[in-house]
Amino acid sequence: MTRRRYTMPILLVLSFVAVCGCGGRGAHREPSAETPRSAAPTSHEIAGSKMTIADRNGRWTLNVSAERVKAAGVEGPYELAPAECTYQQAGRRPVFMRATRARLDEKDEKLVLEGNVHITSGAWQLEADRVEYDLNAGEVVAPGRTKWSFDPEQMAGEQSGRAGEGEER
Repeated sequence: MTRRRYTMPILLVLSFVAVCGCGGRGAHREPSAETPRSAAPTSHEIAGSKMTIADRNGRWTLNVSAERVKAAGVEGPYELAPAECTYQQAGRRPVFMRATRARLDEKDEKLVLEGNVHITSGAWQLEADRVEYDLNAGEVVAPGRTKWSFDPEQMAGEQSGRAGEGEER
């Protein structure tokens, strides 16, 4: 009779364990060759970033600061918002750039600034809606609607890089 008394509870416990399982989860299985792995993320978004990009030959350096950075990959191109940049080239004054958003393409060595663009260097200032800046040449290559202004006080103290041009001898 003792056997019969314990048979029913034992069967209930075993059936419960069979249905629910016991202990921890099963071992982690590697995905099979038939199961496709999920694709790597197609973009990265970084909040509050500073980066420096330098020419391989050491001719120029670009320091960038932005609240938000979004990139297709580690190599870029980078979308910056809002962007503050400082371009430095040997023998020239630094160029300070500020815009609502910017797109930096390191491979093409190009910086596109859009929305309330301000660029200053020494005696001149440029205001525009959109500007493309060639990092390799160190100059604006495709301005949008622009407003250029010059500070005569700073210009009077500077010597022009093209001194003697247009003078009669």
